[in-house]
Amino acid sequence: MQERVAGHEKGLIVFVLSLFSALFLLPLLFVLTGSLMGSREFASVYGYNQLRFPPLLPRLASLSQYGQLLLNSPGYLSAYWKSLFLAACICLLQLIVGIPCAYGFATLSFRSRKLLLFLYVIMMMMPFQVTMLPMYQLIQRLGWFDSYWALIVPEIFAPFTVFMLTQFMNQLPHELIESIQLETSSALAVYQYLVIPACKPGIVATIILSFVETWNMVEKPLLYISEIQHYPLSMLLYEAGKRVTPTTLAGCVLYTVPVFLLWICFKDEICQGIARLQIK
Repeated sequence: MQERVAGHEKGLIVFVLSLFSALFLLPLLFVLTGSLMGSREFASVYGYNQLRFPPLLPRLASLSQYGQLLLNSPGYLSAYWKSLFLAACICLLQLIVGIPCAYGFATLSFRSRKLLLFLYVIMMMMPFQVTMLPMYQLIQRLGWFDSYWALIVPEIFAPFTVFMLTQFMNQLPHELIESIQLETSSALAVYQYLVIPACKPGIVATIILSFVETWNMVEKPLLYISEIQHYPLSMLLYEAGKRVTPTTLAGCVLYTVPVFLLWICFKDEICQGIARLQIK
């Protein structure tokens, strides 16, 4: 009897999760379908001011929009590579800064450690609109307008990376850290043989979440970048979204490719890192 009840509960949970997953994926499916439509079919489906349920499959699928973007749109490809470069630079520099900071918060004992970590949490929870004005003034004083420095440098010290890595490094056994420190005085050796291998899932999960946030940034480029040739891809799609066409939707589909590739390549590390996360 209990097994039958447990089976019904499991079936209900699977049904509810499947339903919400389908509702979540439907917009993505409509974007993919719209990107494969011809201009006439797209106009007939989306060109009227009335509520209509879009078809799940186009009548006549076409890849011409993707060819147009990849072969005849140098501006799109340039913005694509610029966005990848920005996201990769920011993630790499966040690791260089975040791992030593998180290691210090997790293993060192000093008087203001909890206060500093508390301030990191406050800054992480604070919306960008609160710090927008002082950051705008700072960027202006430094002369970084229309420069990628305005997008890279503030993100290097993002509190999210330090806070998340600190939670993973809090789980490191202090006895093992002390034993390695007795064998070597090199901090790089501690990172190489203990911190990075033990916290690899957490580091991968944190940096991929940071990559996604950087890849999707809109407010900061909108505020600091005025020249369209310097726009990252997220800003180009934001501007193109004011007039939706099959080519625009094809650009949106290609825009999601790096995120899907990261998930496919590192899904085990992401799941392990999130499962092992313990907030202290």
